[in-house]
Amino acid sequence: MLTRLTFLIALLCMALVSWATPDQDAVKAGYASFDKAFTNKNMAGLKAIVAPGATFKSQGQPAIKAEDAFKQMGTQLNMMKKANAKTAVQVVTVKGATATAMVSQVMTMTMANPQTKKDSVVVLRTKSLDTWVKIGNAWKLKATNSTLVEMLMDGKKVPTGPPAKK
Repeated sequence: MLTRLTFLIALLCMALVSWATPDQDAVKAGYASFDKAFTNKNMAGLKAIVAPGATFKSQGQPAIKAEDAFKQMGTQLNMMKKANAKTAVQVVTVKGATATAMVSQVMTMTMANPQTKKDSVVVLRTKSLDTWVKIGNAWKLKATNSTLVEMLMDGKKVPTGPPAKK
């Protein structure tokens, strides 16, 4: 009897953990849209998921406005021969018109290395805590706070943090 009860409790817990609300699903869909837009090097698609006034913050760096980040990214997207993004959403918590999401992301880019003129593969791995806001019926990314950023170029680690203090 105890084994049967334990099994039923385990099934109930799995059902509760896997049950996502429509708002949680919409936030997850936003990440899928990001992955598709990045892979297709579609700047309009990337901008479409971002809320007005959004900011991006990376470990140890000051926050930057999304529009400034997009200016930098536009040049990089044009240089990319291939791009791919995969986002894994660990948790989405919704409270009213605000949602927070813990995610990890891997972006892979192939582009010409300006020094060697040969193709290089750049891999950017991040973990972040993101804030989304509901505007009308749509969820938009309002802020990203990356807690881990790792970049590799042709398999070798590239420094991403602030310069070391002397």
